[in-house]
Amino acid sequence: MAKRQPVEPRFLAKVNKTETCWLWTAWVERNGYGRFWLDGRQHGAHRVSYELYVGPIPDGLEIDHLCRVRHCVNPAHLEVVTAAENVRRMAATRTPYQALRESCPNGHPYDAENTIATATGRSCLTCKRVANRAHYERNRALTIERARQWRLANPDRAREVAREAMRRRRATQKEQVA
Repeated sequence: MAKRQPVEPRFLAKVNKTETCWLWTAWVERNGYGRFWLDGRQHGAHRVSYELYVGPIPDGLEIDHLCRVRHCVNPAHLEVVTAAENVRRMAATRTPYQALRESCPNGHPYDAENTIATATGRSCLTCKRVANRAHYERNRALTIERARQWRLANPDRAREVAREAMRRRRATQKEQVA
């Protein structure tokens, strides 16, 4: 059986050192983070780099990329932080694509009268109103059809419910007149 190569040379063989970042050239996931096979399982390449060159990562803490390049494994660009701090830093440096746009995909302007802030950014009020109206119309037709089907299946009960509704309406009208 062949002897396994030490971790550091195996790790560095998958790194492209540029002037600033050490870019991971092996497996990179969809989310942009590199993966490294170690001790029979996959690990984040940035976490392996930190542990190789800086030290162990304390329980409950995460690695933050100071350079904001997710597949960078330069230990000088990695810092141990809490999850909350990592999210705060990420949000502070992110410029969402939507924030750069002046209008919604349907051409309505993102201005003070037509824009609402949401948890994920902003939304066009005109598009929201159109979608809400379409939803209402779809559900209105469905509700009417279900009521019609129920009346056909339960004619005696339907007459009883209609009479009771008429009694309540007349009682309300009498109270308003008095």
